[in-house]
Amino acid sequence: MGNTYKRKYKTTKLRAFFLFLLVAIVFWGLAKFSNDYTATIVAPLEYTNIPPETTLSKDNLSELSFDLTANGFEFLLYKMKSPTVQIDVSDYYKPGDNIVVLSGSDLVKAITQQMDKSPTVNNVSVPELRIELVAITVKKIPVRVASELSFKDGYKAINGFEVEPDSITISGSLERLKMVDSIFTKKVFLKNIESDVTNEVLIDTAGYSGVFFNPLSVRYHLEVHEFTQKELNVPVQLTNAPSDTTIKIIPEMVTITFEVSVARFNEIEKGDFTLICDYAKRDAGENFMILELVDKPEGILNIEFSEKKIDYLVFK
Repeated sequence: MGNTYKRKYKTTKLRAFFLFLLVAIVFWGLAKFSNDYTATIVAPLEYTNIPPETTLSKDNLSELSFDLTANGFEFLLYKMKSPTVQIDVSDYYKPGDNIVVLSGSDLVKAITQQMDKSPTVNNVSVPELRIELVAITVKKIPVRVASELSFKDGYKAINGFEVEPDSITISGSLERLKMVDSIFTKKVFLKNIESDVTNEVLIDTAGYSGVFFNPLSVRYHLEVHEFTQKELNVPVQLTNAPSDTTIKIIPEMVTITFEVSVARFNEIEKGDFTLICDYAKRDAGENFMILELVDKPEGILNIEFSEKKIDYLVFK
């Protein structure tokens, strides 16, 4: 009975000790966090309300540092949510300005107003903030569709992508636009294609900071046909031959093999092709000329010739 009483007494004392210890730690923590501390904060800058017809130079400051004096609780909040300093350019802009200047006191005021609990701000990393503005330049650039395509066996695209609109307007500083001559869309992934495809795709604006795009999307159309192979025997024409000499070319006919859409198979004839050998470009030592294709119908693919070198004989 006595031992049981002693154990309960010791347990009660131990619990009381830990309770007092916990209370002491809490009060100590509250006292410590209530004290003021000073630390250096690095904060990104965000410029808002840029005046019309102007844009920011790429050389403007993107972040700044300053000493912040606040109590421990406030510092804990700043650690949990890193502050961003917003600068409303229109508050300091005067019409015609190329440089907008915030004095040191204006900068401290702008920082302080955006911090919770209005802590003390000192030792800003710049004595004043200079914001450079440049006139907006506008130009049109062509749009190209980025794609990864695969077709069902026997099917192919005709003439690639048609894009509407085929060009877009970009605007920004001359410095930013001078290297932009065309723009790609987000990548289009299409598999096992066997019919025409029409859809909308976004412009890929990644990597073009400070450049504005209009519109932000385009429509594309891809005409797809089933293809088959066709062969035609086409005569070879000789050009630039001397009038006082008879030239015989061997062979006089060449077989052209190509792929054509099934829908146009019967339309394509040998008269749609023009094959020439230019006597002025002959290899006199080896007595041959290189075959040239100077005219062909649109929409055919993978053209091959039974001969590329054409031999010749000269009769005087």
